[in-house]
Amino acid sequence: MQNTIIELIHWAVMERPNGSRHIIADIGERPKRCLTTKIQEFFPSTQQVKTWGDYTYQLVGPPSPSPDGTWELGQHWKGRDISADFERQIEAAKGGKTQN
Repeated sequence: MQNTIIELIHWAVMERPNGSRHIIADIGERPKRCLTTKIQEFFPSTQQVKTWGDYTYQLVGPPSPSPDGTWELGQHWKGRDISADFERQIEAAKGGKTQN
């Protein structure tokens, strides 16, 4: 079991045509891009995501995707950026207003 929490910055959530959702982000302050395995659970109040393989990721700050990363996934996966959906859930969990 994985107990380490990995911090992700400059993150975006992408949804593939088959419905699976993945995060593309930079790991911490290193310029290393990360593409997670399939998201299993999302915890808006803590901004944590658990993925297949029992990995836990901490989403740092609001979504701020790297344009080249989301473009690459959009081209190769025909995926779509659903980061705004996750951001609305985070804001709602914090007691903030949500946007439609």
